[in-house]
Amino acid sequence: MYTSGVIVGIEKILPLSGVCVLALLCLFNCGGPSFNFVGEWRGFRDIKALPGEDPTILRQLAKLDLTIKPNGKFELIESGLPYEGNTREQGGSMYLRIQYVLGKSVESEPSYKKVGEIELELKPLESGKLQFTDPAGFDKKPIVMERLKLGE
Repeated sequence: MYTSGVIVGIEKILPLSGVCVLALLCLFNCGGPSFNFVGEWRGFRDIKALPGEDPTILRQLAKLDLTIKPNGKFELIESGLPYEGNTREQGGSMYLRIQYVLGKSVESEPSYKKVGEIELELKPLESGKLQFTDPAGFDKKPIVMERLKLGE
């Protein structure tokens, strides 16, 4: 037989244990705050000019400009070529799938079809920058991208 003091103690403990269980579930399942990828980003491939080459032209070829929109779309200009497509987030990273090159659908243009089969990967860095990786690109080294403008 329980005394009234024990029963009152149990009544106080049960609600607190429920709160603790909910907090733990949220901690492990909610994943905490996610990185805000939306905005404008810029990065440069590490390409060095050879003696006699114009470094200004080379810098333009090395440049990547990326705009990630809040509607799950992106625009990428890489070496002067425009790409567009959809984004998806998984495991803290964002993946970009190209759907248009030079305004033409990768599905309708046979020469672009392979481009649409690859996903580009963006990983947030602790510095607030992004690591851009193109597994099918001519330069497979990751590129660090800096935010130019926060998305709206």
